[in-house]
Parts: sequence; C-alpha cells; structure tokens
Amino acid sequence: MAVEILVATALLCCVIALLFLAHRLLCAAEERGWIHYRKKTGGDGSAGRAFLEFQAMLEPDKRHVIEERIAVKPGGEQPGDPPEDSSKKPIEEVRG
Repeated sequence: MAVEILVATALLCCVIALLFLAHRLLCAAEERGWIHYRKKTGGDGSAGRAFLEFQAMLEPDKRHVIEERIAVKPGGEQPGDPPEDSSKKPIEEVRG
C-alpha cells in the first residue's frame, strides 16, 4: 500500500512538473512573438461589429447609435482626421 501511494505521488509530481515546463515554454514562445498565449492583443473588433450589424437588423430604429459606435475610433481619433505631423512635435532635451 505504501508503494502505491509513493508511485501516485511521484506521478503527480511529474505531471505538475510537465505542466510547469509546458507553461514556461509557451511563455518563452510568446515573448519571441511566435504565438499569443497569455497576453492577448486587441483584435480588430470584427466580431463586435458583426454583432452590431445583427442588432441593427433586429432593431432598425437604433441604427444611428450603431453607426456612431462603429465610426468612433479609440484614442480620440475621428474618421477624416489628418495624420499627425511628426515634425511639429517638441524636441525633448537630453540631459547628460
């Protein structure tokens, strides 16, 4: 009976070690940019826009609200805004 407990404990420790190793390998691959594992990047929102279009079909009276949600970009930029001119940005002083 003691041998069975010892084997079960050793097996459990091996499984935990393998899971930890797999986690570390996946984190390393994510840092190199090979995969997205834990740190999710923001998508383009295509799924959200699809649901908004579906809602527009079900509730056509709210179409103007849906169009505004699609038109407003995050970061305060509006459609039709001119691109930022990098030559007009202030130069930061370098302190030595």
